[in-house]
Amino acid sequence: MGIYEYKAIDMSNKDTVNARVEAADMRSAKQKLRQMGLMVQKLTPVSEQRKGSGKVAQGDALGKFIKRVSQKDIHLFTQQLSSILEAGLPLIEALFMLEQQQSSKSSLKVHITEIRQDIINGNILSAAMAKTAIFDRLYIALVRSGEQTGELDKALRSLAELMHSNIVLKNKIKGAMMYPLITSIIITGVVIAMLLFVIPQFKDFFSTQGKSLPLITLSLITISTLFQQFWWMVMLAVGGCVYWFNTFRKGVGKKTVDGAILKLPIIGPLVCCIYTLRFIGTLSTLLGGGIIMTEALQTSSNTVSNAIFKEAFQAAQDAIMLGGNITKPLEQANIMPPMACKMMLVGEQSGEMEKMLSKACVFIEEEVEIQINALTEIIQPVLTLIMGGVLLYIIVAIYLPVFSMTKGI
Repeated sequence: MGIYEYKAIDMSNKDTVNARVEAADMRSAKQKLRQMGLMVQKLTPVSEQRKGSGKVAQGDALGKFIKRVSQKDIHLFTQQLSSILEAGLPLIEALFMLEQQQSSKSSLKVHITEIRQDIINGNILSAAMAKTAIFDRLYIALVRSGEQTGELDKALRSLAELMHSNIVLKNKIKGAMMYPLITSIIITGVVIAMLLFVIPQFKDFFSTQGKSLPLITLSLITISTLFQQFWWMVMLAVGGCVYWFNTFRKGVGKKTVDGAILKLPIIGPLVCCIYTLRFIGTLSTLLGGGIIMTEALQTSSNTVSNAIFKEAFQAAQDAIMLGGNITKPLEQANIMPPMACKMMLVGEQSGEMEKMLSKACVFIEEEVEIQINALTEIIQPVLTLIMGGVLLYIIVAIYLPVFSMTKGI
């Protein structure tokens, strides 16, 4: 079987279609396209096109690597597909409509075209989406569940709502971190500028006076001199430390670092709430989509990267497999807000887990909002004090000997 790129006219609406088709040979490809109601204008084997020019193949690969589909684009696609299906339109027609809405340079357009073509060839939507690299395991599982229950539009609607919640949460976190990031850059820039340009001027001035300098001034001049002469070593040292810590965090030290983050004051409880919200939000969506508990737990645990949380989720999965409940292992781990665990327990006992998880999500969302606001309020004065302390140190170090000289006069 070969892959053929084609340009054809859809005889039903006279629209131009650019996509790919899988067939045994060129003749079979043309016959298949005619059966689909398409009038072929151009048909090119993909393999030959790539063999003809190595540069073209490399360019295509590079283009696919650079033009990644963002989560916002996938969210919008999911929301629109759900709305179109709810209106009663067939799946292939819905995909064609969304395909035509994309710009010619959109990488999502290519994926939609491939998915639509795969469905025309006899595949189901979840299987066609699984062949792409833009839909994760959670997405595929919910789409498959929607296909099995005959409620694909509702499954897509649940996915869109979950993705919206995740995007909103990420934006809140980014917004909270923007001020400290900008302030840190300003502090670093000011200090480096003074060490490179301001302090050397005072150093030359002090050296002409022939008087002993205070210890604080000597320390500042020493730092400035070292930074001027060995700035590249400083950069290498900082880069090396960052690289080592990143390697350690992702390797043997992952559990240690993840555990330390959860124990940090203020930041630790916020991280716990964020991970809990991701987990229970995903679990609620999966259970609402008809996914069984064991599979829903496994998929939900993949939304969290923290090793401590993953251990707790694995313990919950083991408990379910042995006929127990998921709440006890999570309570023993002592990493999730107690209210969330209690609501999950009530959900297990009453048989309304999805409903209680949805209520827990509302509670945790409010808690995250409160903690993000508290963190922002604390970070601002702390960074202000740090900036003030650094500048005070530099000013005192510079002007203390100047005042001493003025008294001597």
